[in-house]
Order: sequence, then structure tokens, then C-alpha cells
Amino acid sequence: MAITDFKNQMCNKYTTNTLRASRQLNNLHKLTRGPYNALRNTLFDLKSKPTTSAFILQQKLNVLSGEMQSQVPDLLSNKSDLARMAEACTPFKNLIDGKGSLTDAIGSVVDATNNLIQNVVLDAANTLMSNVEEYASGAAMSALDAMFGNIKIPDILGNLDPLLNCLDNMCPGHRTSQIIDQVNQIQSDMGFTDEGKFDAAKIMQEVGMPSDKQANLNSIGSIITDTTAKAQESASNQVSSLFSSIKKAKKSSVANKISSFF
Repeated sequence: MAITDFKNQMCNKYTTNTLRASRQLNNLHKLTRGPYNALRNTLFDLKSKPTTSAFILQQKLNVLSGEMQSQVPDLLSNKSDLARMAEACTPFKNLIDGKGSLTDAIGSVVDATNNLIQNVVLDAANTLMSNVEEYASGAAMSALDAMFGNIKIPDILGNLDPLLNCLDNMCPGHRTSQIIDQVNQIQSDMGFTDEGKFDAAKIMQEVGMPSDKQANLNSIGSIITDTTAKAQESASNQVSSLFSSIKKAKKSSVANKISSFF
């Protein structure tokens, strides 16, 4: 095979793989476009509203953090609730029947508790900060940040970057500039950093948000994200500890087998 033919085949393969990854990114763009545009609109509205005192806001955020630290142990202390949660998880029932792994079973219950805790944090925050003008936008920023993390944009970018570099250096004429421009435009429109994380600073700068409101928004977004993550980690550790010896249970029902560990 001639070198030129081999190079063309390689470039065709790079192009195909790059287009596939860029389509993934474009699909994610469609997924995030609605929430992103909605956030922009709420930020524009927020600009003209009174700014909450940083001191008052910090007091409320401290209360939220303290409430979650005290509530998480209580959330998982009711064995009946845990039993119902586990009964709903197929991997857990598979484990009881000797068909599944402990890792899958624990993971299924942790997923359920993570969703529960996220709702508990947001419910508490909604109550505590109902009169904080910046809260709705800060919570929306936290939700977008979580969405960007869940859809794993960094993984897609990690696949795209070497492909784009190969196309750019080896394959002129293989739609290289068009593909690179498309990826750059998607990245700009989606509002994420080079690392694939939600770019809160960018969207606030775009709408011309005053610096004092930016500080409040960052504080609200950070406390919701951090409090949720810490609570979920605590719950995950408790679930792992509670069910680490589940295979030793011999009773007939899942609920009874769970209850035997309390």
C-alpha cells in the first residue's frame, strides 16, 4: 500500500471518529441549551433586584450546612425506610438470592439515597432562602453544574482533543477546520470551561452581573453543591457499613434480612 493511501485511510478514520465524538457533544448541547438559556434570563432579571447582604446570606448558608450535618444520620436511621429502599433495587434482591455482587447492591441503594438527599437539601434551601433574591439563580447554577458533571463532558473532550490534534497536523483538507470550528462553537454556546465544567463566571460576565451579586451567587451555588456532596458521601459510607455483611443473612424476605442488621 502506498504511503499516501495509508495516510488517507488513517485520516478518514480520524475524521469519522471525530465526527462521532462531535455529534455526542452536539447532542449534549441540545440537552443543556434549555436550562442554560433559562438561567441567562433569570440572571438578567436579577440584575435590577436588591442585593442581599453578604452577612445575612452567610448566616442562612451556615444554618443550611448545619441542618444537613444533623439530618443525614436521621435520614438513614429508619430501618423500615431502608428496607423499602432496598426492596426497590433489583441488584440488592439479586445479592440476597446469591446472584449479584455486593458492590452493585450497595451502589443501587446509594443511588436511591443520593436522590433523596439532593431533594432534602433543596427543600431545606428553598425554605431558608425563600426571601433571598439571588437564591433561584444560584440554585439553577448549582443544578447546571451538576448536570455538566453527570453528562461527563470532560470524557468527550478527552476523546476529541487528540483526534482534533491529529486531524489538524496530519489531515489538511479532511474537513479539519470545519470540524474544529464546530467543536469550538459548541463549547462557546454551551458555556463550559476547557476542562468541561460549567463556566459560571462566563455567564455572569455575559449578562453584566454586578460583582456583589456574583459573590452571592457563587456562595449559594457552592454551598448547595458542597453540602449535597458531603451529605451524599456520608450516606454512602453509612449504607456501605450497614450492608457490608448482608450475604450472611438467611431470612426469607429482603426487609427482614435488612432489619437483622440493626
